[in-house]
Amino acid sequence: LEPLPGTTLHLMHHQISNTPRIYIHDTPGVMLLKDKADPERNLKLCALGIVPEYQLKGGAMIVCDYVLYRLNMARQFQYVDVLGIKEPTNDVKWLTNYIAAEQGTYQAGLARPGAGIDWFLKQFREGNFGPFCLDHIPTPEELERLRGLRYL
Repeated sequence: LEPLPGTTLHLMHHQISNTPRIYIHDTPGVMLLKDKADPERNLKLCALGIVPEYQLKGGAMIVCDYVLYRLNMARQFQYVDVLGIKEPTNDVKWLTNYIAAEQGTYQAGLARPGAGIDWFLKQFREGNFGPFCLDHIPTPEELERLRGLRYL
């Protein structure tokens, strides 16, 4: 098995159980990014590092922007303290350039935002911006309403 989707080169199978006998197959080219009706699912998978960012149109910058948006919407501003900036920001380009400049990653005399993107996503994935769930967690009221729908 390859560590990331999209990197498998050969069809492989592995037995994972004897009783009952169960096999898993790893096949090249089979990806989860097929449902264009749910682009947020694809962003979540990339944000968590399950699917490589290059699989999305817009790449890592879009994923970084999505993570920043979600952190801000949840009012989870630990990234402000981690980065040592004055206040939260919605400007992912400014943020990634700031990170790159702070790290001293320059190319042709300019801060290289790709390094800032990589660093920001790595910090998010390692939990350095605090615990965070990208999925909606239902409130007790929502759970009760959903339980009631089962019996209709």
